[in-house]
Amino acid sequence: MGVLGVLAVWVVSGASSSAPVVVAAGASSLPAAVASDAPRSSSTAAPLKYRGVNFTHEGFRGRGGGYGSPAARASLARARELGVNAVAIVPYTFQRDTAVAAPFRVPSGRGGESDERVTRVIRDAHARGLSVLLKPQIWVRRSWPGAIAMDTEDGWVRFFRYYGEWIQRYARLAQREGVEVLSVGVELQAASRRTAEWRALIAQVRAVYSGALVYAANWYDEFDRVEFWDALDYVGVDAYFPLSEDADASDAELAEGAERAAVRMAEVSARWHRPVLITEIGFGSTRAPWRMPHSSDGGAVASPEDQARAYRATTEALRNRRWLEGAFWWKWPSHGRVPSPEDRGFSPLGKPAEAVLGAWFGSGGRQP
Repeated sequence: MGVLGVLAVWVVSGASSSAPVVVAAGASSLPAAVASDAPRSSSTAAPLKYRGVNFTHEGFRGRGGGYGSPAARASLARARELGVNAVAIVPYTFQRDTAVAAPFRVPSGRGGESDERVTRVIRDAHARGLSVLLKPQIWVRRSWPGAIAMDTEDGWVRFFRYYGEWIQRYARLAQREGVEVLSVGVELQAASRRTAEWRALIAQVRAVYSGALVYAANWYDEFDRVEFWDALDYVGVDAYFPLSEDADASDAELAEGAERAAVRMAEVSARWHRPVLITEIGFGSTRAPWRMPHSSDGGAVASPEDQARAYRATTEALRNRRWLEGAFWWKWPSHGRVPSPEDRGFSPLGKPAEAVLGAWFGSGGRQP
């Protein structure tokens, strides 16, 4: 579907009121504030619980800077100074074929997100007063996790067995290290339709991990049709909502697009009686990144100014939302290096977007 079609979906589609509301054992009940999306005054509003960034494992080749390195610790310190109070740690595994189930490998070689490195960066974050969202993800070469789909029932049985073993490993690590939130999956758009398997997997995770649980759903065709939110503590969204299809959109038009996205998230929160945790959100430093925020088009024209405009529209739309528990911006590299002026990547480091983010974090995501 094109962007125009996506924008139309925001306006005409809403969450069904027929979904069950069940509080699972171990899951938190919805804060009373979620029942109303009316803004709270700055005198009574508590700051967002998680004001975060996705702290990505980068710079481990050549110059150093991956998880657990001195550069990574300095990068965490800079994020803390900006007002960040939480980081998402993102270890990857790999799947070659989207239709073939196989055991998921945990990196153990030099430079990879090994258990040792992940443990080290969690401890480094906690030592700096930062909460942690542990968000293990599957990397699919020339594709994405949403395309993972088995051809047979036997294939699905194998997939969930291997996947369960892999996520349980991180659940045990998260319990041992006192991780505040664990994501049980990220954008597995086809697999997330298998509700019974996910409920069983979530119960198994809760048996070994006592912290909060979230699933990081894709913004487009997943998060508002997932049927197991009641088994989790948060509705998780990788919130790459387009704000406008117009490359020359005005600030007012960007604000309208960001408001539409906020309304859509509020609807799902109310439907399932769960607060929203934005597990990823961000924009590249490119011309009109609001058209396709998830895109990492290396051929686009660099525009840190347009990145900042998209940040500003989004942060303003998310202020004073009672259903919102927090947001983790994509991304903050572990090496901490400020990119060149021609950089087209997602990092806000050294760009106008960093100041926008700092102002939002500094206000606690509430009234400025």
